[in-house]
Amino acid sequence: MRFPHRLAALLALLAVVLLTKLAGVAAADQSATPTPTYTPAPTTPAPTPTATQTATATPTATQAQTATQTATLTQTATATQTATATYSATPTPLATASYTPGGTRTPPPNFTPRPTRTPTGTPPTSTPTRTPTGTPPARRPTATEPPPAYPVFLGAQVEAALVGPYCSALQADQMGLAWLNLRWNEVVRANGDYDWTELDEKIARLRACGVEPALVVLARRSDDRVSIMPALNLYLPFLRDLAAHLKGRVARYAIEYEAMFALNWGDTPQNYFALMDQAYAAIKAADPDAQVLNSGLPAEVVAVAEANALYHAGETHSAIALARQWLSRTVSSEADLLEYLQQPDAVAAINWVQLEAQHQQNSHALQLHYYGAWDHLQSLTRALRALGISKPLEFWELGQHLQVTSRAYEIQYALEMSRLLIAAAGSGARRIIFMSYLDSPTRSLPGLVTLKEPRPAEQYFALIAAKLNGATALIIRDQPPGVALYGFQRPTGPVYVLWSSEPTTASVPIDAPRVTVTTLDGITSNADPHAVFVDTSPIFVEAR
Repeated sequence: MRFPHRLAALLALLAVVLLTKLAGVAAADQSATPTPTYTPAPTTPAPTPTATQTATATPTATQAQTATQTATLTQTATATQTATATYSATPTPLATASYTPGGTRTPPPNFTPRPTRTPTGTPPTSTPTRTPTGTPPARRPTATEPPPAYPVFLGAQVEAALVGPYCSALQADQMGLAWLNLRWNEVVRANGDYDWTELDEKIARLRACGVEPALVVLARRSDDRVSIMPALNLYLPFLRDLAAHLKGRVARYAIEYEAMFALNWGDTPQNYFALMDQAYAAIKAADPDAQVLNSGLPAEVVAVAEANALYHAGETHSAIALARQWLSRTVSSEADLLEYLQQPDAVAAINWVQLEAQHQQNSHALQLHYYGAWDHLQSLTRALRALGISKPLEFWELGQHLQVTSRAYEIQYALEMSRLLIAAAGSGARRIIFMSYLDSPTRSLPGLVTLKEPRPAEQYFALIAAKLNGATALIIRDQPPGVALYGFQRPTGPVYVLWSSEPTTASVPIDAPRVTVTTLDGITSNADPHAVFVDTSPIFVEAR
C-alpha cells in the first residue's frame, strides 16, 4: 500500500514550510529597530542591569538598537539647585511637570519621562548630570545688602516762589527735596558786602514746607549768559562764607550746572575741574558736614563714553546698539559708529567722563540728570562703574519728556513715573529729585499736580515716598523671568517692589507663610510669597 508513504511525504513538506515561516519571523524580529515608544514582547526578556549600572557614557550603536536598553530621567528642582538627570533601568509612564509662573518648577510625584528619551529628544551625552533645555527651573530670588548701602530719599522739584499754595500737600506727600540756582551777584553786592535776605527767604519757604533745599552755585552774575573761571581770590572766600552762613540749613552744593555744555560753562573742562577741586575744599572748610557735588552729568554723555569703551573692548555690536538707542538712529555699522565717536561733541563727552572719574575724590556723589525709560537705569549704573566712577549716585533731575493730553495718558504717566522712581532707588541712588512737582510746559515735563488739581501721579508718588524714604537698596539675585523686582531694607523689615510686562505670578525672598501686598492705589491684600500676582502696575510686598 502506497498511502502511508504519501502521507509521510505530505507531512514532511508541511513541516518544511512551517519551519521556513518561523525562521522568517525570527529574522524579522532580530533586524527590526525599536522606536522610542517600542515595548519589547514578553517572549524576549530583557537582561537585568546590576545595581552599579549608570549612564556614564554615550550609548553605542548596539545599545541604542537594543529594545531592552532603556533609561528614564528623574527631574528635581529646588530654589538653589538646577535640575539633575539620573538614569534608572525601569521604564515608567510619561508624566508632565507642573509649573508655577515666576516660582519654582516642581515635578509631579513619581515623575519619569518616556523611556529612551531625554527632554530634548536626543540620546543622553557622556555627562551623566545635565540641565534639561527649554524653560529651566526658576530659582527663588535672594536679596543681599550691598557694601556700602546708602538710604534713599525722594523729592519733587518745586520753585520756592510757588511753594506757598502747595505747602500742606508737599508735607503730606513727603516731597522732601528741591534745589535752587544761586548766582554769585545775588548775594555779593557791588561794594563786596553780602546781602542774604532773598536767599534766606527762599530757603525758609522750602524748609517750612518740609522740603530740604540744595544749592546749585553759579560763578556768573545775573546778566551773564555763561559761567567762566572766576577770580579765585574773591570766589573761594565767597563759597566759604556761603557755607558758613547756611550751615545747618543747606547740606548740599553743586558746583555749576551741566558744565560740560558750552552754553553753561564758557571755559575749558580743565578749568572747571580745577574750580571744582578748590570749591570742595572751601565749602568743607566752613561746614565739614556739607556735601559737594559735580554740576550734573546727563545720561547721554555717559552713553557716548560707554559706547566708546565698548568699541575699544572689541564689543562692536553692543556699541552700535547702544549708540542707536541713545545717540543717533543713523548709526548702523562700525564705520557709522567711528564717524560718530570722532565728532567734536562726542570727543568732548568722552573726555569729560574721564575727568569726572579722575576728580571724583573731590565730590561726595555723582550728580546725574536722567530723562528716559526705567529699564535703562541698571545698564547706566553698570556703565558708570565700568568707566571708573565709584561714588554714590544722586539724581537731581529724573523725569520724562511727554505731553499728558487725556485721562489715559494721566494713568500711563503715573505708572511710568512710578517705575522710574523705583528703578532709580533700586540702583542705589541716595537722592532722587523728580522733575517736577508742577507742570513745566516749556520743557514738556508734566508735573505731579496741575494748577487746578492733583494727578494720579501725586498719589503714587506719596505712597512710594512713604514706603522707600530712608530705605537702602538690596541686590536681588535670580530675578524671576520677565519680572522687574527691586528690594529695599527698612528698619521695620524688607519691602519688595515688582511689576511685569504681562500678568503672571512671581516669588519674593520673604520667609513667611503669607505676605502683605499693597497696590499704588493703597489697596492691601494677602498672598503666598511664592505666587504673588503681578502685572504692569508696581506693587509693594512685605512680611505681614
